Amino acid sequence: ICTEKYYNDSIDYIEKHINNAHFFVFSDDIDWCRTFFGEKANILFVDINDEDTGYYDLVLMSKCQNMIMANSTFSWWAAWLNGYDKKIIISPKRWSNRNKDSAMICNEWIKL
Repeated sequence: ICTEKYYNDSIDYIEKHINNAHFFVFSDDIDWCRTFFGEKANILFVDINDEDTGYYDLVLMSKCQNMIMANSTFSWWAAWLNGYDKKIIISPKRWSNRNKDSAMICNEWIKL
């Protein structure tokens, strides 16, 4: 669902709408993220938490002004809990391969 194209298109969207955008990458596969996104200077990889303290990542993610979501309930909750009024939340168009659209994706989120 969340292909390399999805992430590249999402980053491009944010960079077109947010001046001097900075990205914080949270993942349970941070090594892949470092390889894929590694060349971008405006990315910080958040790798301070593990399975026992991962809930801190959820709190940190929810405090970001904008968000590029994965199709996971973890990132969904972070987006849902985001309290910024003028936030940009980018979501995959489909949440799973079984359905084209999902009730989980809020109407105000950008679907890419």
